[in-house]
Amino acid sequence: MGLLNSFKLGRDNNTEESFTLATNNLPLLTIRPTVTFENTEWVFQFDDDEPRVFATQTDEPNLTITLNNTNNASIEFTNNNRRFKIFARERQQ
Repeated sequence: MGLLNSFKLGRDNNTEESFTLATNNLPLLTIRPTVTFENTEWVFQFDDDEPRVFATQTDEPNLTITLNNTNNASIEFTNNNRRFKIFARERQQ
């Protein structure tokens, strides 16, 4: 029996839109359809804490974050004295 013969791809029983790749009846990968939100909000989350909204959809159905290459280019999220920061700096050697 070849390697490919040990894998099975089939529809999930509980939904007609999901597919599962399995081997020896153990699921390896589930493929689900993409859901497009009509009234979108973007959130950040630390571990399993409650997600925090940082932007909502106005006219455009996407969010673009741009940071320039200066020393004051950063985005910070804080929650319960914890901080998540994305920032620009000179490339480290």
